[in-house]
Amino acid sequence: MPIQTILDLSTVHMTMADESLLRSMHSADDGHPEGSVIIAYPYEHGWTVSTSVFGMGRPASDPAASQHDLAIVKRLQDQGYSREFGLLLVHAYRLGCTMVRLDRDGEVEPDLPVFDWGAEMATAWLAAADDHAADDDGDNPSP
Repeated sequence: MPIQTILDLSTVHMTMADESLLRSMHSADDGHPEGSVIIAYPYEHGWTVSTSVFGMGRPASDPAASQHDLAIVKRLQDQGYSREFGLLLVHAYRLGCTMVRLDRDGEVEPDLPVFDWGAEMATAWLAAADDHAADDDGDNPSP
C-alpha cells in the first residue's frame, strides 16, 4: 500500500506574490493550466503543492536530477514565483515528500526563509498609492 509523505509548513515560507500567482493559476484552470510548471490546490487555510515535477524519477543524489531541479526552479522564476518558493519545493522533494502543504497555522521551519506578508502588503499599498499619485496630473485637486 503506497503511503505519501507531505511536508507541512506555514504559509510564511512563501511570498504574498507566490500565493497570488497560485491563486490566479488555479482560478484560470483546474490547478495545472497549460505551461504551468507546478500543480497546486487551494483549501480553506492554504495550499497543497505537488513536488512531482522534480527529480525526473531519479534519486535526489543523482547529478542529472539536481540539474533538472534547478532548471524547474528557473522556470518557476520565469513564471513569476520567487526563487525561495522553488527551492522550498526542491527541499521537500529531496526529503522524500510528494506534496507540500502550506497552511496559515503550519509550522515555521527555522532553517527556511520566512516572509513578512504585512510588510509586503504595506509595500504594495505604498506602490499603488505612488502610482495613483503619478497618474493624477493635478486636474482633480484633493479637497
